[in-house]
Amino acid sequence: MKKTICAAALAGSVALIAAAFGVTAAAQGQQALVIQGGTLIDGNGGDPIENATIIVQGNQIVAAGPANEIDVPDGAEIIDAEGKWVLPGLWDGQAS
Repeated sequence: MKKTICAAALAGSVALIAAAFGVTAAAQGQQALVIQGGTLIDGNGGDPIENATIIVQGNQIVAAGPANEIDVPDGAEIIDAEGKWVLPGLWDGQAS
């Protein structure tokens, strides 16, 4: 009985570790999402940036700034935000 419980616990631990590494690998391999053309409000008090480009990888913003300063990765999904305002992280500010 003890061998069965130990084996089950070991197998469960290995499965959890494997799942965790799988999620990390999947997040790293995600296609980049690019939001471009909108006016970026950074939320830090700086001036708005017109014709901005924001690159999101997984659940993180990896680059943001004027379109002429940001390189768009090959194969990225692009959202055209021309004429719109972009406020990254606004909803995170609502958390308590």
